[in-house]
Amino acid sequence: MLALRNNRLPNNNRMSCTKDFITTYCKLSDEDLSHVISKFHAMSIRKGKHILRPKQVCAHLYIVLKGRLRIYLNDSSDKEITAWFAMENTFAIDSLSFYTQTPSNFYIQSIADCELSTISYHDLQELYLTVPRFQEFGRKLAEGIAMEAVSRAISFQKETAEKRYEKIIKNPEYMQNVLLKHLASFLGLTDSSLSRLRRKK
Repeated sequence: MLALRNNRLPNNNRMSCTKDFITTYCKLSDEDLSHVISKFHAMSIRKGKHILRPKQVCAHLYIVLKGRLRIYLNDSSDKEITAWFAMENTFAIDSLSFYTQTPSNFYIQSIADCELSTISYHDLQELYLTVPRFQEFGRKLAEGIAMEAVSRAISFQKETAEKRYEKIIKNPEYMQNVLLKHLASFLGLTDSSLSRLRRKK
């Protein structure tokens, strides 16, 4: 079972949070917005559970209303490499698997008890056809994913590990809510290297 026993968001809060997330990306009429929200479904998962594993198709987009998700993969030596964290009011997908509907290489795991709002790939595509203005939502999501991927690639090519660490500690949510071993792999560091950097600060 993935359901949480406690601390669930009330249904009206779920709807409100989902509405707020959508309206940051596109503006819709009340009628269209109600129709769009009706296609999203609530999902609650406990800390440590996976909602995606390699060889599965990423069939849903996940909006994090409460909690945190980690997106990671295993390298050739079976070491976990953290690719991204999805914090509250952000979203999580394996973009390649989701947009092509092909098997994933990634895991998506809860690193805290989570309340999610989720929509399937097929429902999303249907909404793009029936609510043309909602296409802006999809376009901006895709643009954000692309820009983040380029920014991260540039960071690893041009910045030192210390510089990457200095940037991430400006967001206390990472330092307070993410295990150091996960943060180290996200920054491209060993656990001991990250510990040395932390002692310097």
